[in-house]
Amino acid sequence: MPTGSMDLFDAIYTTRATRKLRHDLPVPDEDVYKILDAGIQAANGGNRQVWKFIVVRDPRIKRQLGDLYRELVNWVTSSNPNRKLDSGELYLGEHMAESPVIIVVCGISSGNEPPDEATAVGATMPAIENMLLAARALGYGGNISAVVRRRQDDLRRILGLGPNAYAATLLPIGVPQGSHGLKSRLPVEEVTYDDTWGNPTRLKRPASVWKPKLELLSEGDRKKGRG
Repeated sequence: MPTGSMDLFDAIYTTRATRKLRHDLPVPDEDVYKILDAGIQAANGGNRQVWKFIVVRDPRIKRQLGDLYRELVNWVTSSNPNRKLDSGELYLGEHMAESPVIIVVCGISSGNEPPDEATAVGATMPAIENMLLAARALGYGGNISAVVRRRQDDLRRILGLGPNAYAATLLPIGVPQGSHGLKSRLPVEEVTYDDTWGNPTRLKRPASVWKPKLELLSEGDRKKGRG
């Protein structure tokens, strides 16, 4: 079973959306707690901590969430022919219910109505990223399955959400079927301006920037000579 921890930059650079999870390997309660505890350390305005989490292990509820996610994946592909889903997204559409654990991340308000989508997502996203990094550090993978938030009424029915809760995303967590690896990203110089929009940055990639350790690379990354 995955154990231990890793350097922060190792986790940041090798955490990527992991949709193909092993259903035969559980995520122990101790590790679920660590992932959630990392999540609630995230920055949040005024330390209001406007989030709640539902840890779903019940096969019946996971199946209902999986059915809902699959419906939405099919909707995405049918409503937008130009939107091509990758194999991982299609796989998760069929196998969400087999995830060892699904963490439902909810934004909450102080009243009797749920927050709007932008508020709920903005308030919970730092915690979501923390949880994904913690999962990676422990040897697990996960992904942000946010398309389900289009169906709040269904989520409310399935999960029995409180009146002031908005389900921002599902986080399926488990041991990856494959391996972790690097991500394809544009360089800082191509996405950064100095002082005003469109003014090229003076920043240059330093020699001291993070470099991947061979043992952290997937087989594909190694073949590409990315280590």
